[in-house]
Amino acid sequence: MKTVTVEVDTILFDMDGTLIDSTPAVNATWASFARQYNLDLDFVMQTCHGYRTVENLQRFIPSISQDEIPAEVERFESNILVVARENASKGQGSIVAMPGAKELLSQINSTRPTAAVEAGNHGWAIVTSATKAYAQQGFATAGVSDPPQVFVTSDLCTRGKPDPQPYLLGAEKCVKDISRCLVVEDAPPGVRAGKRAGAKTL
Repeated sequence: MKTVTVEVDTILFDMDGTLIDSTPAVNATWASFARQYNLDLDFVMQTCHGYRTVENLQRFIPSISQDEIPAEVERFESNILVVARENASKGQGSIVAMPGAKELLSQINSTRPTAAVEAGNHGWAIVTSATKAYAQQGFATAGVSDPPQVFVTSDLCTRGKPDPQPYLLGAEKCVKDISRCLVVEDAPPGVRAGKRAGAKTL
């Protein structure tokens, strides 16, 4: 096995599937929507990962009007939190940290040079396809870390992954050159977004 060392200024993490795992609640929510809208659940689950809810709903349920989309996005992502709380109360698996995520973020948080922190570089940020309402509560529920100084959610972007805009915005808010950032992803749209933005991508 070969070890590769890469020097970067900031790590831009995707959230779901990278730092936290909300799979049971997300799957249950998609199953509910599939029943309501008569969707092919297997097809949806094979192709939805990594995209914003707004784009998934537009793609899978074109009958939803543009006026109705914002409310349906809110209903979908709110339901993830509701299901997660219900699962937690039954001991069936809520929103949890991905293996090693707590340790990794703790290491980053505790080893930042004082000069870097004073300059506003905390070493990591989140760039997620989730909306602010879900993302911040979901991250807090998992107990991975205190929230990052920069938390880019889908409602801050006009275009979602695989478009590079989310990661370019993350680098901009971190005041760092995107070429000096490392994107950490688990989904193909996010990987493409990181590469298109010009970041080193894992």
